Amino acid sequence: MTTNKYYIRMDGMSESNFSFDIDAKKTEYLKVLDENGVPTGELMDRKEIHRTGKFHAATLILVFDSSGRLLMQQRASNKDKFPDLWDVSVACHVLHNELPLNAGFREAMEELNFSIDKKIRLSDFIHVGTFVDKRVIGEDFIENQFYNVYALRDYDAASCLNDIDFTDKEVQDCGYKTYGEVIELLKSGKVHPRNQWFPLYKDFLALI
Repeated sequence: MTTNKYYIRMDGMSESNFSFDIDAKKTEYLKVLDENGVPTGELMDRKEIHRTGKFHAATLILVFDSSGRLLMQQRASNKDKFPDLWDVSVACHVLHNELPLNAGFREAMEELNFSIDKKIRLSDFIHVGTFVDKRVIGEDFIENQFYNVYALRDYDAASCLNDIDFTDKEVQDCGYKTYGEVIELLKSGKVHPRNQWFPLYKDFLALI
């Protein structure tokens, strides 16, 4: 089992140590939320929470380079849902023992094999909004999620784009996309249908 640690410096505070387990074989337990996004105190594994359609938390991170392009990932062909579609930089469930950003760091390592710079400040992440997604994917797969959406500016993430081995990964490709390219992907139906992040992306892009 591999445990990765990120040391995140917060303004005016000492370094905070976030550790997480990226053992892919370990059962993922999620907090059950009520319809207002409040934890009920119940935990369920990922399969059961989708089977029952209970609400749970998820995180999206929009990573922008210094030119304002959005880092997007293309889901692997062997994904059980929405294979081959493009999605935002990082998208993940929030495990029962994680904070939303903590979950995002873990997923960035798991899917894209790039690590957020150790000296980046938490204040560099901007919380740009939230939304709820309710989706029936199959007979035993109901996705009811509360999403927290964060943005990270001026991050080139070169290690994600160069010499990455996508073998046995959940992602088959990634790359920075201009606003026009994002629009074209959306129009062509090549983006994950959970795309309520787009108005948040558009509003944030207008500010930078």
